[in-house]
Amino acid sequence: MFFHILLWSLYPDARAGDVAEGMRRMRRENPEDMRRLTFGRRLDVAPPGPGSSGEFTRPSGPDGPLERTGEPFDYFFAMDFEDAPAYRRYVTSPSHDDPAATHPEPGFAWESCAARWSEFLSSDHHHEEGSAWRAESVRGPGSLLHIVLWDVREDATELRVDEMFADLERLPEQIPEVISLSFGRSFRPTWGGRSIVDRSLLVPRGTGPLPYRRVGDQPRFGLLAEFADLDALRTYLEHPAHTAFVERHVRPLWTRLLRHEMEIEEG
Repeated sequence: MFFHILLWSLYPDARAGDVAEGMRRMRRENPEDMRRLTFGRRLDVAPPGPGSSGEFTRPSGPDGPLERTGEPFDYFFAMDFEDAPAYRRYVTSPSHDDPAATHPEPGFAWESCAARWSEFLSSDHHHEEGSAWRAESVRGPGSLLHIVLWDVREDATELRVDEMFADLERLPEQIPEVISLSFGRSFRPTWGGRSIVDRSLLVPRGTGPLPYRRVGDQPRFGLLAEFADLDALRTYLEHPAHTAFVERHVRPLWTRLLRHEMEIEEG
């Protein structure tokens, strides 16, 4: 089982509701392959609180501090798939579409991604043993999803990564506000990545490629954590167990992270 995360921002004249309807169609037409669909938008809270979403890197070098160097995306969806064949069936289905499709109706890739998104990040990760897989969010619309994608130092050993995962697995036991937790490492890393969308290059489906320009790779690791509300998220971020995780793993080991605090709208 692996989870598929997509983060994106819209062109100013695009409507989020049109994208949401495209996602609902994908769920309706792929009920066996798409094991989960949860989507929503970025939580509008000013920094330096939990709304301080963004990209953090070490511009002064591998031993320098993590600094906010990039803006966050505005929307997300998270999906689950049993395996690679299920994912491929979803990607090539009429509701998702792809450039080689021969069916008559355009799907999500052309109507939403290429026509409405300005940029996006696609990231796929195996579920580790941290918690049981869930077919939907625990609390549903209005609850919050804390999404973190990250890379670690090149000299990080497998033992060091296992220690990081073991500490992640303990967080829900130590912090009851964590009501759902999934994490893992990248699955088929060449599939994902960050892309800019230039819709001025959009051509009729079947006559050319999608107008994406890849500008970066997907991070190696991913985390999804659900919280009932903003107070619960703040409690988690300030909890000694989370602070200890940051000191033991994030500060010395992580080289890049993309953090997003999202409000679940559906799923």
